This record gives sequence, structure tokens and C-alpha cells, in this order.
Amino acid sequence: MFVSVVLRAILVFQNSPSFDRIMYALAGWFLALLGNTILAGRSAWISRLLIGLELLLTESLLLITQTDFFGFLFAIPCMQVRQQFTQRGAILLLVLTTMLTSFVFT
Repeated sequence: MFVSVVLRAILVFQNSPSFDRIMYALAGWFLALLGNTILAGRSAWISRLLIGLELLLTESLLLITQTDFFGFLFAIPCMQVRQQFTQRGAILLLVLTTMLTSFVFT
């Protein structure tokens, strides 16, 4: 899923002045995902912090580009929350990300 978003971002924004910011945000997002994968078993608060960072970077990509395909990245943190925490937490996160996405496009 992440690779498809990166490829589409490269194709759509390769000549855009914000291309560097988009690529830096995607690289940071990937590093947060990688860090969460490695450190999730050690500490719950580190995992929560990294999932929050993924959400913030996704929201920043939506705000920078005003393009809806970055919203696809919200699915990965929601799956991480469901895997590491509770179903209730995942539902709350899904509602939050839906509201954040609708906020950007209204």
C-alpha cells in the first residue's frame, strides 16, 4: 500500500515545487512505520508515539497536496492499532482519521 502511494506521488508531483517536502514526509512516514515494527514489542508508549507520527505525517501530506490518495495511508496505522491494542481503539482511530480527511477536503 505504501509503495503504491509513493509511486503515485512521484508520478503526480514530480514537477511540483513541493515535491521535496512530499518525499521527505513519505520518508519520515516510512521510518516511523519501520521503527514501530521494530520497537512495538518493547514499549506500548513508543508504539503509540510512532503511530501518532504516522497520522500527523499523513495529515500533513493531505494538507500540502490537497490530494485524496494520501488518505490511503491512514489504513496502515489503523491496522497497527487493531493488531497491537484493542478493537475499540481501532474504531476510535478510524473515526478520527475519517473526520481529519473530511476536514481537509471541505
